[in-house]
Amino acid sequence: MTHCIFTIALLAKYRTVLKTNTLSLGLLFALSISAQPNQNSAAELEWVTRENLPEDLLAICPRSCSGMYVEPDRNYANSHLNPSEAELEIISDLVEANGESNLAIMQGNVELLQGWRQVEADQINILQDEERIEMTGNIQLREPGMLITGHSASIENTTQALEFEEAEFVLHDLGVRGTAEQVGRDEESRFYILNATYSTCEPTENHWSLSAEEITIDENQIFATARNMTIRIGKVPIFYAPRFTFPVGEGRQTGLLYPIISQSGDNGLDITQPLYLNLAPNYDLTIAPRLIEKRGASIELEARYLNTFSQNQVNLSFLPDDDGGNDDSEVGENRWLFGLSNQAYWGNTYSQIDFNRVSDIRYFEDLGSATQPINTQTYLKQFAQLGHDGDNWSVSASALSYQTIAEEFVDTYEELPKVSVDGSYSFGKFDLNLDHEIVNFDHSLDDVENSAPILQADANGTWVTGQRVRIDYSLSRQFNASWGPVVAEGLSMFRTYQLDEALSGFQDTSPNIQATGLRLYSESNFDRNLNLFGKSWIQTLQPSIQYLYLDTNSQTDVPTFDTRIASPSFSGLFRTNDFVGGDRINDANKITLAVSSRIIEPSNSNRSARFSIGQSFYFEEREVHASDLIQSNFGNPEDFAVDDVVRLLALEAESALTDLQQKQSNLIAEAAFNFSDQWSITTDIHLNTSNQDIERGHINLSYLSSDQLSAYNLSYRFASDQIGFQDINNDNLIQSEELFEGDTSQYDLSAVHAISDSWTLISRWQYDQALDRSLEQLVGARYDSCCWSTGVYWREWLRRDEDLFSQQNDLRRDSGIFISFELKGLAGVGQGIESLLERGIPGYKRENF
Repeated sequence: MTHCIFTIALLAKYRTVLKTNTLSLGLLFALSISAQPNQNSAAELEWVTRENLPEDLLAICPRSCSGMYVEPDRNYANSHLNPSEAELEIISDLVEANGESNLAIMQGNVELLQGWRQVEADQINILQDEERIEMTGNIQLREPGMLITGHSASIENTTQALEFEEAEFVLHDLGVRGTAEQVGRDEESRFYILNATYSTCEPTENHWSLSAEEITIDENQIFATARNMTIRIGKVPIFYAPRFTFPVGEGRQTGLLYPIISQSGDNGLDITQPLYLNLAPNYDLTIAPRLIEKRGASIELEARYLNTFSQNQVNLSFLPDDDGGNDDSEVGENRWLFGLSNQAYWGNTYSQIDFNRVSDIRYFEDLGSATQPINTQTYLKQFAQLGHDGDNWSVSASALSYQTIAEEFVDTYEELPKVSVDGSYSFGKFDLNLDHEIVNFDHSLDDVENSAPILQADANGTWVTGQRVRIDYSLSRQFNASWGPVVAEGLSMFRTYQLDEALSGFQDTSPNIQATGLRLYSESNFDRNLNLFGKSWIQTLQPSIQYLYLDTNSQTDVPTFDTRIASPSFSGLFRTNDFVGGDRINDANKITLAVSSRIIEPSNSNRSARFSIGQSFYFEEREVHASDLIQSNFGNPEDFAVDDVVRLLALEAESALTDLQQKQSNLIAEAAFNFSDQWSITTDIHLNTSNQDIERGHINLSYLSSDQLSAYNLSYRFASDQIGFQDINNDNLIQSEELFEGDTSQYDLSAVHAISDSWTLISRWQYDQALDRSLEQLVGARYDSCCWSTGVYWREWLRRDEDLFSQQNDLRRDSGIFISFELKGLAGVGQGIESLLERGIPGYKRENF
């Protein structure tokens, strides 16, 4: 009796549960020690094949994997608690206790439950004085995201440290399995593995493996560090490192990033090896040495700093004494890039910096950037702003300039500085907006004769500079009519200038623009049930109407510092001002009629169709323009020879004048159709109703398979009778000064096709029909297994020539073969081509494979 009482007292803190039967305790003990060891590895215990996965896990299982590691459900009490906060519950066939040594021995089908920790073993010894648990025989220890099996182990109950001998392990969320002479977790929750193997391959495959004397995984299971590490493909060693850090989750830690390797005719072999330095939780540094075969050695740096009120980033690149590449461009020059960005918030006060500059205009053409995020077009932005938002007023001051990085492109104006003060008030049903702005426009070539375009030049052809004050007021009120809301808005706009010299052909250095106007807008909303294709749908109908009247004075004596005509679109039909920028206010006396409709499947709002159509009608001819061609007054195009470039300029001027005299705008229609979760079409058409010509339009057809592994895209862009510069490869960079008269007709076809669980074909073709040339061709194939992948791609594309304004048919072509290879969960090369595919082919996403 004394022995039983002592046993209960000893185990009271562990809340022991005993399983008994009619067999003697001696027989139970004999059965327990003669039990057969578990023949299944840890990986095989947790691996669930695709056909046995539930739907939610099957949806995230990579298509190239035959299954995935799945944790068994924890359906016992307190399974959500940290083991240090939970009672210990033990189920076993036999319990023995020794009160003198405070030792409890559980034998035979022992199961230990303590919070989220679950242990099965042949025998468990609880050493109460040492706050330690020892386990032997067929051990399976489960914790969230982890299974460890072995033949002997121990757990420190206070610190949660654990140690396994001759172990196998699985990390479920990371898809990792391995074996080790010893596996443990120290008092700081770091996971370590001694004399280990490590792989993300399936239990029955050994395509690649990592072996090391020691692997440590941080407490957040983000990065692993291996010492004396060897990587093997099959049984063949391919890489050794005394110390190697690699990611096992999402996070940041010092170590090597994927190398970037490419080959081109201009630069030869180009290799970059980035090194990431995690200096602190809120700042880091990436150092990327780069070796370009035909240009020399360079270095790229990226530094990031984050605090409670700001985000900051600095980018630097430097190539000393350029060898010149294949075409000897910039030989002997030091090439560099500098970028600085800042976003900061102090309550309602904010600041922003976006500053980028390069050593020369050919920097991106020759060198590109292996690691920098700067995405340049024709101008590099240099911008800084400080502002404050109040309840009714907002104030900001900014400075803006651009570096032109294209030959023959003129520099733009600098805004040094610009100050804006804007107010907004509501009085009952009235809304009042008060916008004020003053800008000082300067130019780097303001003393160079005959360097400026017509609408920015004085009598000597030098750039006009000066200040502009802009004041825009509006007062609006909404009325509720029986058919829907009606908005009435009164408009008052004013511009005044103080110029250093008058615009060419004029005398006034202080011109003004004044405009007053009225806008009336109303819309109605209807919906109804609709039966189509044997299904019930909801159709909405939204007719809208707007009348706009603006009375303004002539503006031909005012320069265009920052102004251009807005690109036409359906939403643009309802713009108050047809110009972007502050130097023009259009004259208007027009009415705009439009209607929009949607057809929606109630059970799936993604399946719908949207259609909009609208047109503006002018009651008076318009006079205000911002066109150098009109201002130049070339005269009758027929007075020039057919092959004279001035004839084309005169034709373009004549076309611009004709547009101002039109009685109606183009009829603009836009549509989008989502036939299913996979198929969609978007399109727009701009129809000139005077001559029934389609002046511009586009259509895009896309298919994305339900498993997101296959995607097909076909797009077509058309513009008729265009005269002017052509952006032939759609990258927002004008590549020739050759004036082109005729239709623009461009196709873009791309496809990603999964032909099996492992093989994917990728292709893209961009073709300019008007110039009868391919802009880009790409074909490739990618192979994926569960734990590695490789891709081979051939690409041919147009490169920008040394002279930006070279003849379009003289632009150079470049081509190359690109290879990517990745050991999933470890490292890879050739990720640059993968990024290019993601940007260029809608539907291609690396993570889907």
